[in-house]
Amino acid sequence: FSEDWFLFPVLGLAFGTGVLLFRRMPGLLGGVDERLRVAMTLLLPLVLAVAVAFLAVLPFTGIDALWDTGRGTALLLLLLAFVTFFLNAVYAPGTADPYPAWLGRLLAPALLLLPVVTLLAAWGLWIRVEQYGLTVSRFWALVVWGLLGAFSFAYAGAVLRLRARWREGLGSVNVAMSLLLVAVLVLAHTPLLDPKRLSASSQLARLARQLTRGG
Repeated sequence: FSEDWFLFPVLGLAFGTGVLLFRRMPGLLGGVDERLRVAMTLLLPLVLAVAVAFLAVLPFTGIDALWDTGRGTALLLLLLAFVTFFLNAVYAPGTADPYPAWLGRLLAPALLLLPVVTLLAAWGLWIRVEQYGLTVSRFWALVVWGLLGAFSFAYAGAVLRLRARWREGLGSVNVAMSLLLVAVLVLAHTPLLDPKRLSASSQLARLARQLTRGG
């Protein structure tokens, strides 16, 4: 069952069959979509509460405990990704505010803390690049950080600019971020932002510094 000649055709056939079945059951898809949105509506305040609690205890625990896990930056980026995804799912265009007024007022200050999480993730990435140089995987990690960081700063800016009407700014932010994402992906396939070229240059520069120090 694990051989490629068996696995790939069977998975392709199963996926195609699933698509045909779902096309005949539009009501099922609508029900699944609604259930997922309800789940994300419940999870968004929880994820933001985790972010607030993490930042609240950080002055007392220090950041070293996070870096000692070996995946601290990944956890911070995952937190930003969850907030971005859940926020857009909950406040999709044409949907009413699902939260009571008091809870909606608490979400806005929590969004103001996301840039702090972004800066901590930048610190973690910078430490890795400074120690071991830039690699292709770290290049894409920087791209992900840049996009998620842009979202976090833009959402915080919408809260500061629009106050209680901050959700009205989500649409313009998402359009701008979509254009930015397309531009970055296009540039990554040109010599200007070629990850392999940048990685090779970084590693050669790191090697040259080590040789200079050794000499």
